[in-house]
Amino acid sequence: MESEEVYDANHTKFNELWKSGWRCYYEEYTIIKGISINKEYSESCLQNMRIMDLGCGSGDLVAHMIEKGAEKAVGVDISQKMIDDANDRLFTREDWYSRFAFEKANCFSIENMNEIMPIEKYAHYFDAISSIFLICYAESERELSEFFRLCNRYLKDNGNIALITLNPRIALEFAEYQEKTKNSPFRLISMRENNGLPVVEGGFYDIETNELKFTIHPIVYSREQIQQVLEENGFETEEMEYPAFHPDFDVNVLSPIITMDFLTRNDSKNIFCKAKKVRSL
Repeated sequence: MESEEVYDANHTKFNELWKSGWRCYYEEYTIIKGISINKEYSESCLQNMRIMDLGCGSGDLVAHMIEKGAEKAVGVDISQKMIDDANDRLFTREDWYSRFAFEKANCFSIENMNEIMPIEKYAHYFDAISSIFLICYAESERELSEFFRLCNRYLKDNGNIALITLNPRIALEFAEYQEKTKNSPFRLISMRENNGLPVVEGGFYDIETNELKFTIHPIVYSREQIQQVLEENGFETEEMEYPAFHPDFDVNVLSPIITMDFLTRNDSKNIFCKAKKVRSL
């Protein structure tokens, strides 16, 4: 899988880019608010919840969830380097030892996930599952279906899945989106098709030097594809909208690093999806 090689090789660079403070006020805020008790964002909004973060990277979202009261937060990622980074970071908090775990696995394989988190033990264990920029790495609708199927098995009845992925409009309006990302840390470089699916070449850039750090090749799935695969795997889509900034965040601090109208208007390059498990598989 490309992401394993890419993120193993570039984990340090990726972590530096992720640390740009606005992300926790945008992506993490949207995810946590989406799965929280009564859709509120507060110091204890995840109190007593068990949550699994798929594609956890260096564990930032897992740490944020524990800070918000989660009883247990488990991060899973295909990159061992990312898992090592996550453990190094959270092991500085002795009071959290019993509340987090990180595991290396392919999140598009029930068989592989079962090896590290036996379904016999963890079936219907989690209140919610989160994922930021992972389903765009599913190389086919079959893999996408496998992802949501395993989510179904690990989630409690009426449990929620909340994810952020590439906005489906990118595939339809690529030139416009390419122009709008030209000054941002993540830029759209080109687009092609593979087996009928739109594949984007995206580059992570150093804003100060304009140096290309590394590239990734995510797939842009349509709203209809995501909703259909969710429904086939026992979920009901509740929200499909654009992520929002935390109300206390001053978006002006982002200028000129990021094109502000691109993030604040309804043409964000990201889309937020929340779905509820309505039947077990």
